[in-house]
Amino acid sequence: MSRAGVARAFALMMVLAPEYQAATLAGVLKPDKGTVKLKSESEASFQTVTKQVTLKVGDTIMTEANSVAEVTFDDGTALRIEPNTQLVITKTQGVKYIKKNGQAGTAVDLLGIDLKRGEIFGGLASHGEEPAPAEGTTVVQPQPQVQSSARLASTYIDVEYPSVNVRMAEDKKELPWWKKPREQKVRVEVNMPWGVCGIRGTFCHGYVGDSGESGVDLLTGSAILTSDGMQTMLQAGQKAVIDSKGQITTDNMQPQDYQKWTQPEVQDWANRTANNIDNNAPAAPDSTPETGQTSGEEENNEEPGTQSDKVSGALGQAAASASSQPSTPSQGGGGGGGGGSTSPTIVSISEQKAVVPQGDSGSVYQLPATIEAKMSNGATQPVAVSWSTPTVDLSKAGVYKYEGTVSGYDQNVIFELVVEAPLGVAVPIEQNIPLAFVGGIRLDFRNISIPPGATVTVNKVDNPEIEGTGLRVAGKVIDITYEGNIDFSQGVIITIPYNKDADESRIAIFYFNENDGTWECQDSQVGNGVVDATVYHLSIFGVFEADLVAMGKIEGTITNAINGEGVSGLTINFRKGIDNKEGAIVITTSTGAGGHYSVEGIEAGNYTGEIIGEGYITSYFSAECSENSNNQNGTVMPILTEGETKIVLTWGEEPSDLDSHLTGPRSDGGRFHIYYGNKSNLDNDEIKAELDVDNMESFGPETTTIRKQIDGVYRYSVHHYSGDGSLTSSKAMVQVYQGDRLMASFNVPTDIPDVQLGDYWTVFELAGDIITPINKIMHSFEGIEVAAPTDVRVISTYSQGGVENCITWKDSVTSEVEKYYILRSEVDDLNYAYVIGVVLPGIQSFTDMESSLIPGKDYYYFVKASVYSDYLSISTNSFMVTTESDSSIQPKQFYGTVSINGQPAPEGTVIIAKVGDREVGRITVTEAGKYGELDGPKLVAGADGNIEPGAIIDFWVVYLVNDKEVQEKARGTARFQSGAIEKLDLHVGVPLLPDAFYGTVTINGQPAPKGTEIIARIEGREVGKITVTEEGTFGYPELGGRKLIVGADGNIEPGATIEFWVVYVVNDEEVQEKAQGIEELQFQSGAIQELNLHVGSLN
Repeated sequence: MSRAGVARAFALMMVLAPEYQAATLAGVLKPDKGTVKLKSESEASFQTVTKQVTLKVGDTIMTEANSVAEVTFDDGTALRIEPNTQLVITKTQGVKYIKKNGQAGTAVDLLGIDLKRGEIFGGLASHGEEPAPAEGTTVVQPQPQVQSSARLASTYIDVEYPSVNVRMAEDKKELPWWKKPREQKVRVEVNMPWGVCGIRGTFCHGYVGDSGESGVDLLTGSAILTSDGMQTMLQAGQKAVIDSKGQITTDNMQPQDYQKWTQPEVQDWANRTANNIDNNAPAAPDSTPETGQTSGEEENNEEPGTQSDKVSGALGQAAASASSQPSTPSQGGGGGGGGGSTSPTIVSISEQKAVVPQGDSGSVYQLPATIEAKMSNGATQPVAVSWSTPTVDLSKAGVYKYEGTVSGYDQNVIFELVVEAPLGVAVPIEQNIPLAFVGGIRLDFRNISIPPGATVTVNKVDNPEIEGTGLRVAGKVIDITYEGNIDFSQGVIITIPYNKDADESRIAIFYFNENDGTWECQDSQVGNGVVDATVYHLSIFGVFEADLVAMGKIEGTITNAINGEGVSGLTINFRKGIDNKEGAIVITTSTGAGGHYSVEGIEAGNYTGEIIGEGYITSYFSAECSENSNNQNGTVMPILTEGETKIVLTWGEEPSDLDSHLTGPRSDGGRFHIYYGNKSNLDNDEIKAELDVDNMESFGPETTTIRKQIDGVYRYSVHHYSGDGSLTSSKAMVQVYQGDRLMASFNVPTDIPDVQLGDYWTVFELAGDIITPINKIMHSFEGIEVAAPTDVRVISTYSQGGVENCITWKDSVTSEVEKYYILRSEVDDLNYAYVIGVVLPGIQSFTDMESSLIPGKDYYYFVKASVYSDYLSISTNSFMVTTESDSSIQPKQFYGTVSINGQPAPEGTVIIAKVGDREVGRITVTEAGKYGELDGPKLVAGADGNIEPGAIIDFWVVYLVNDKEVQEKARGTARFQSGAIEKLDLHVGVPLLPDAFYGTVTINGQPAPKGTEIIARIEGREVGKITVTEEGTFGYPELGGRKLIVGADGNIEPGATIEFWVVYVVNDEEVQEKAQGIEELQFQSGAIQELNLHVGSLN
């Protein structure tokens, strides 16, 4: 033997000898389209896969609707995982071999799969296996020991079902390993609910239905099915079904079975897999290692056909069979042959398509005279076609479809011609003809009424303004303008391509709102390389990738402003922003029974709703869109009697009670005042103005009517009577109607400094036909402004009886002050203060002495001046002040966590506390992610005693970036309180993103009903909540779909443990129970996870 031969024999021995063969088998999961998810054995929930991932034993793969994945191995073996499929990798055993290109490889020796549901296609390499025993050869077939059972247990996965062909010498002695062919054995085991399929070298298709029924069909090769102790051998062209009793029924594959293999995507996969198997085939030995003896017979080394040839031929036969009549069921026997021949027939012709640039006037496109057809013999050949319109005008941009006929083919042939217009050119719009532009951009106006001469122009936007938005460009950004009076209420479909490297799960079309300079997410559909969205205006749109787009819903009721009853059949147009009456319409809906409406899937934020209905005056209301926005109510006013004026007040949930106040002239020269205590103005035995109802439980409406207006000034105001919050946060709106018109609409001001906040909103004045806006928050009624007490001071002394606080102030306008109220609170919020004394005008001091007051503790005092005007007592707020005791001011101490860009801050990081620009304390991080300890050293602020109580403390984090020191202000501040200790978590860098969850929830084994609440908590603190709106599920997996948002305030430490509690009703009593079904789950910042929660018993 030559030196090269010895080397080659040694290399073969190293990979073929049994003691050296074993190797680790590594499969690679690749998402093909849609959403593919993976969960390892150690993980509690699935993670979305966006790139190739190496698999290991215990991994669970799941595809969602319209989603496909592939798994490939080193020897070319591959799986195609169809939509709505779930499987588990249970075994990965490999063997070493040398590929024909000389490289080392690992072949599949035993791959175990537990198919839970869905469909898979498989292509298994059979390199080096003996195809069949030669004539006169003894075949040894060891039978597995299979335990009889009606339902196959999972332990069957470990059973092999080989049919091993071994060439035996005449004396029946076992051959040495180098003379044995590689076993023709089961190399892939697919475990299904009622049986196991052992696959040899083959291309096969397997499925598990919703009821557990499972089956297999073979394009090539062979397989063994085992169930209930019985084995059945399948060959190419056969199929088998295993029912719930473990019974196996076999048959020849029928046309509908072959049709699965004739799908273009499946054919492409099968051909690619066959080529990969051929390309990774093992090296053929020049000769076998010498044994010292020869048999004297020539070894037949004729190579069988390649996998590509076999699969190509089998797919051709599949195409022919798919269009033929069903065959006779198999009786277990072999097949024969028949003579004669017939001409191949046409099986299918795919839709034809061409994309061409728009041409000048007179330019045409000639549809092809012949097209490719798939024939019954598996071949593809050209056939003549006759088109209804053979010549097409290229001067008109658009997407056009033409029908044609082919002799011998009973279906029409479709040709889609896309004529793309250049960018920057005005293109005529035609009804029901989608427009196409260079670069794959499409605009479909559908059946919108188009006026003559209307055009649209698309321009590219090169540098969109996205800095600081968290968005990343993921496709084209375009500016769309138009000419013509077009009604967009039915919506226009925009199609924009996205970049190949974009994450499909995080992209959408966004609209640039030029009014406030923000990008607003549109409800989008992603797939086939493009993003679609239906929009209700034309402006700047683009495809962007976002980490998390908060979406929500708006739900509420529209009522009649006069009788309070719900009104159905109304149209509501929503525009983004507060008091936006002319901007782009985001979404349109209508009211149903009882005036109820609901819209979902739009970006969270504030909206203005426009209400339109026959017999009603067009009106507007403000609405907030969030994860669970209910009670976003509005009112409509019927067309009024001539001469009447109606004023409608609506507001939000808090404050709960706002009151309408209208004053105006009387015939006797005096003034009337209509409010909850006096609901009508009787003037000369005639009711000239009245209030319908006093609404004290949020939302309104309260409607005030001026039945007969006389000369003089009418003034309308709103009083915050009771409830949490303030006027500025009330979302209050006042609308004024006359005849069939909305004359004016006012939203409560929201930009009033806290020190100027009052309880009265003076809205407008009316004189004749002139409405004069006032729109001011005041401290008094009827515009009587009483200055707040000034120069408020607290002189604190400590005596034997306790702390004695003397409060002094300067008087207000004495002539209008009825009395002064002195209030005290332990927090800096007037809502929690209570009256401790009342003094008359002229007295400018009050002594508060209580034994319960603690020396050195901060107290907050408020002084309110009260006036008496128009039957009402009105109070005004003063400045907030803080006590100072004669005890020395003690420093405040802080401890907590600190993160940089979402990661624990490293040791050596410095945290500095500042009041204004003055440093008042600092500490160095000695343990990553933490500063200070509850029972140890802390960050001490104000050790010199030179901090004013109530002062705002900012925190700065000093750390290194590329060896350079960076000082960055942390998110979160604190107030100085003498001697206090506070836990404060600090974050700098990239803001922490909330986590989002969706999934299933059951109670006692049954789907949780609608209205069930799921609450997320960290250390007892509520950090997120969602309500079940579809039985048994919460949230949606799609981008922008509603989810349980955890940590929206950004104040969660990464790695913090999240618990989930389910709130439901048992016997009319509310029950809270901690959810089961998940392991310890930690906050990850920006993660989107699926959870399966349950409470109660699972039986």
